[in-house]
Amino acid sequence: MKIFYFCQTGVHTALIAANIHLGFLSKTKNPTISKLSETKYFGSKLKHQIGEILFIGRDSLDNEVYSFGVINEKELAPRAIESLLKLYDVSNKEYRFVNTMECSHQLTKLGIYIEFLLGKNFLSNRLIALGVKKNYTKIVQSVDNPNYDVLV
Repeated sequence: MKIFYFCQTGVHTALIAANIHLGFLSKTKNPTISKLSETKYFGSKLKHQIGEILFIGRDSLDNEVYSFGVINEKELAPRAIESLLKLYDVSNKEYRFVNTMECSHQLTKLGIYIEFLLGKNFLSNRLIALGVKKNYTKIVQSVDNPNYDVLV
């Protein structure tokens, strides 16, 4: 199975959820800001790269785990991917979409907005990481109790 975590950018809440899913980040211990910043791909996308699907790894059941960004198109992007998979006769039992956009704290959203306006900088990175830390429990819950979006 392929599991796709998605958020506005694909490199914040979705990426952290994917890393929790794979056991790279703890479910019980809130990571430090430096640990978040060291997570592969964290905050790495530029505006024009959002939408690219990142392979994060394979879980213990050999499921492929991915992360991607959808800006504010939380229904359109997964539906487009799902339609493409259907064109190639991939059963909807072979993939799942997990929306982590609701896990984005206001600080994360503010940091993303500043980053889009001014480019990557210390303030935006700090706000994004602080927001992820504040909503870490919510992100863990999205992994433990995913509300799979199967849209087509």
